[in-house]
Amino acid sequence: MSAHTHVGAPVHDDLRLRHHAFIARIRDGYPFMANPREVASIFSTPLAEPRSSAAARILRTLSDGTEREVSAFLVGAHVIWGATEAIAREILRAVL
Repeated sequence: MSAHTHVGAPVHDDLRLRHHAFIARIRDGYPFMANPREVASIFSTPLAEPRSSAAARILRTLSDGTEREVSAFLVGAHVIWGATEAIAREILRAVL
């Protein structure tokens, strides 16, 4: 896969959003600057780690009085779920 490969992820009807994921190679030590209104933290992990069966989880969430089960995965102390999990899952399928 080239350093500038575009992976268009499908619309997730349950999330009611449209997104396009971009994959790029970024040199070590790149000074990321997160917008604190949009990003809680930036971290890195080997690509295989979130795909491992040990990382997979099903979470129960409460939204508008309805309990739902949602897919999630663990990366260190981080729980990745919701739109972020859906986007990351599509990226991982494309590159692994």
